[in-house]
Amino acid sequence: MAIMPEEYVQATFIALTDAILPSTPQLGEMLGHEHTFSAPEMAIHEYVIYALDNYLSIQEQFSSSPVPLASPTAVLLNIAAFHIVDTDQTTTPPFVTLSRRDRIRTLSLLENLSLDLYLLPPPFQNNAGMIKHITDALNRLRCLAITRNGLLMVKRGYIRQTIEDLSFFR
Repeated sequence: MAIMPEEYVQATFIALTDAILPSTPQLGEMLGHEHTFSAPEMAIHEYVIYALDNYLSIQEQFSSSPVPLASPTAVLLNIAAFHIVDTDQTTTPPFVTLSRRDRIRTLSLLENLSLDLYLLPPPFQNNAGMIKHITDALNRLRCLAITRNGLLMVKRGYIRQTIEDLSFFR
């Protein structure tokens, strides 16, 4: 399993969380300044990376230690991004260069398994169930933003829940 540089993984997940949880200045006008922050400003990408490496990890055969999934998931997103747009850039992960809309399309491409599964890195290679599992987990990031009781704010290691009037979301 290829381990990518930390900067590559960070850049990919910053782009992912920015696409799923963009800045919401209209909420700031209604509910206060703390509701305008984007996912990168709240470092949600750090939580996602930690979760993939520690909570959604898999176990290799004959090994007692879990296999971290953040790096292979970043590679997965970038391989899928090549199917959205053809790019010659080698220094910047292609997923980072996509628009927010195209990043969401990349997740949809993975969710629908609309690419050659043989081209994907382990543990995703020819493993439709694993791709669906990780894609579902990434899509559930929206749950970090809206809950039944209010707006969840994830910021540098703690979760703060604001219970206010959120009729804007209803």
